[in-house]
Amino acid sequence: MKTMIKETCMGCAEAVCDDCCVHPEVKTKIDGMTQVEMAWSHRFAPAGSPLHSGAAGIYFQERFQKLGGMTPSISKSIGL
Repeated sequence: MKTMIKETCMGCAEAVCDDCCVHPEVKTKIDGMTQVEMAWSHRFAPAGSPLHSGAAGIYFQERFQKLGGMTPSISKSIGL
């Protein structure tokens, strides 16, 4: 089931939906995260987190990889 928001979706031409597009507020949040913040979120976010689901999850992973992804030093610094 699509989560509808008031804007127009670029992918499905309906209201913005989590299935095929990233809501502008979520994109802004992801774009503002550092590599370490993204690594922490990647490791510790609860299942179903909006940053890691649907199109936002794909965008998150692509950006995280562009920043260098999870490195051994970041992994050690954020812990288990």
